[in-house]
Amino acid sequence: MTSDSPASTRPLGLAQVPVDDIAPEEVLDRIAREIGIDPGRREHWPTGTTGIPGSRPAGEFAAMALWETGRLAAALCGSDAPPAVDTLLASATLGGFAVQRLNGAVVPRLNDTNQFIGLFPCADGTWIQLQGGFPTLRERTARALGVGIDATVEEIAARCLTWDAERLEDAIAAERGCAAAVRSYDQWRVHEHGCRVDALDAVEVGVADDHAADALRWTPTTNRPLSGLRVVDITRVLAGPTAGRTLAMLGADVLHVRGPDVPFIEPYVIDTGHGKRSAFCDFRDAEQVAALRHAVAEAHVVIDGNRPGVLERFGLGVDDLLGTGATRIAVHIDCFGPEGPWAGRAGMEQIAQAACGVAAPDVGRAEPALIKAAAIDYGTGYLGALGVVRALHATLTDGAPRTVHASLCQTATRLAAVGRRPQPYAGDGHRFVEVADRLVATETPMGTLVHLPPPIGIEGLDIGWDRPPVPLGSHPLEF
Repeated sequence: MTSDSPASTRPLGLAQVPVDDIAPEEVLDRIAREIGIDPGRREHWPTGTTGIPGSRPAGEFAAMALWETGRLAAALCGSDAPPAVDTLLASATLGGFAVQRLNGAVVPRLNDTNQFIGLFPCADGTWIQLQGGFPTLRERTARALGVGIDATVEEIAARCLTWDAERLEDAIAAERGCAAAVRSYDQWRVHEHGCRVDALDAVEVGVADDHAADALRWTPTTNRPLSGLRVVDITRVLAGPTAGRTLAMLGADVLHVRGPDVPFIEPYVIDTGHGKRSAFCDFRDAEQVAALRHAVAEAHVVIDGNRPGVLERFGLGVDDLLGTGATRIAVHIDCFGPEGPWAGRAGMEQIAQAACGVAAPDVGRAEPALIKAAAIDYGTGYLGALGVVRALHATLTDGAPRTVHASLCQTATRLAAVGRRPQPYAGDGHRFVEVADRLVATETPMGTLVHLPPPIGIEGLDIGWDRPPVPLGSHPLEF
């Protein structure tokens, strides 16, 4: 043990954690309980089976979140028609970026071979998930480990073996990097931060008590649920953009905003760009920030996908959003939730899966494993959209402004709480090939995009995207 590697003898003991098996007929009931869905319309719940390997019912979880969002959106139009959601198609959307083809080719991810992304064993017998997916995160992770950014996987693995997982997790966080020790759900729910997340709903919707009630300056139509609803989407990397894409599918006018120099992953941007306009805002430029504030003042809903406190520095915090203009619903989507000692930490899909119990080993398996899809990212986006629709119903009733909070860890915690299938679909790959005949082609400024269709259908209502994905920054910063 080297002197700068603070290992201890306290193991997390993941391999001894029992698995809570779910009977097949219980899966949707348990998910409904975790998401907060009334079981009274059970006969209309999503049909079909998942296409994602593993024991976690991630596809069913996404399908149920989409179903409830569709049900409430239909109710805004005065319709009680049940949404049609196929579980296999909903499952496929959790890997939508990989299913799509642009001009006949796969859109590559630049970090597919990044050696700073992966699960590594540690000195205490458990594992840590590293996530150095962007250059700054890679540099911070390397600095915490004491290796160069060109270190090999073998060198990184050797360094991880000199640390206890929790201590390395904290060391990387101190460098503002991104990592999580692998825990079981039972361990997470008694953790100093996990217990705070476990007490939250899958998506939190609250009344902004410090702001006066005022009528929402928007009225639903009878055939397109969110037509005319203006949404500013200041988000990046899957979860937040998925929430905006879901609202656009239901008819919202969504303006996606990000900095021109912020790193991005092209297939994610394309997959979550359906139905939106896209504008840049250079937050170093006072005139552009002023233009963003003007757009926000015209929006009914604002989605913030940044770490807590970032937008506050530019006069775009919750109090600013709800204090003036048309905005009545302020949404925040992050990794670790609205409060607690880890609220400001960086996190991504793999981090939430590892920290909250989703990746913990099944009985009879010594090693942890991630769900083979971006189930937490997309699932969080669907829950964020569900929170917005719930907030719209409430605010249309009483005029009170609402806050909505979704996070990767809220989603992962609720999915872990559902339990595991005793006989999981055990294929080596996804069954997404079975939806190949349902793919659609859309002409975009980048060329012909073949992609998954909207995962919700509602009889008598217009559901779908009005605009194709566009390159980032294609539109002016205005509605």
